[in-house]
Amino acid sequence: MLYKEWRAVRLKLLLVLGAYCLLAAYLYLSIPQSNEFFARPTHFYFDNNAVPFTIPFYDEWLKYAGFISLGAALLAGMDIIAEERDKETLSFLLAKPLTRTRIFATKILLNTAAWVVIFLIISIVMFLIDQQPRVFTMEEFTRRENLPPLITTSQIMASTVTFGEALVKTGLWLLLGTAVTCLSGFISIFSRSILYSLSISLAVLLTIFIAFALLSRNVFGLYATGSYYKLSGALIPALAVLVIGLFGAGLFFFKRKEF
Repeated sequence: MLYKEWRAVRLKLLLVLGAYCLLAAYLYLSIPQSNEFFARPTHFYFDNNAVPFTIPFYDEWLKYAGFISLGAALLAGMDIIAEERDKETLSFLLAKPLTRTRIFATKILLNTAAWVVIFLIISIVMFLIDQQPRVFTMEEFTRRENLPPLITTSQIMASTVTFGEALVKTGLWLLLGTAVTCLSGFISIFSRSILYSLSISLAVLLTIFIAFALLSRNVFGLYATGSYYKLSGALIPALAVLVIGLFGAGLFFFKRKEF
């Protein structure tokens, strides 16, 4: 059972690994060095009091890697049952001396672990890069941008995230991705083909994200800062309950559905 699922998940694993590695390489190569920091204004911001600040490198990583994780999570769950029905191998699988609980749990856990492990390993590397101290001077920036010397600070320390902040933010993306895997896996139970499962999963997720975007300024502990949405740690219990609920619902219907 494990070997069969591993063979099925290998291609998705390589796709996800490639996407994460390309993003990590791009972000690392875009890190400004020394005074060249100010040659890339996308990494440099002013608050309302004209005080300079930077976005932590780890936040830059999560901003993009989080959405890659959601795509990977969708791919992980959309075919766990639909693929078996599409290939007409589900009846053969159910005829084996395996409980439906074991079949469903193995598929969900292995497909989830495939993208989670890669995401965690690369995130640890990116966090260590983020923790490297980087101090930059202001003169180069003002000269390049032809700005008057309005800023009295002669140096600026690039912002970093603490271990606790990184743990909470990473955990939120992991839980959100796992919920997406369980949701697409639930939809896969009722789908006769992978394409149908993918289309329904995308439609449901887009509906959720549209509603989420409309409500995000005032609820769920979310607030907008420029182009960034920062997640509150209060979401972790709610997402954990959602993951358990979606997994339980999928298991319930898989055990009782006639195929």
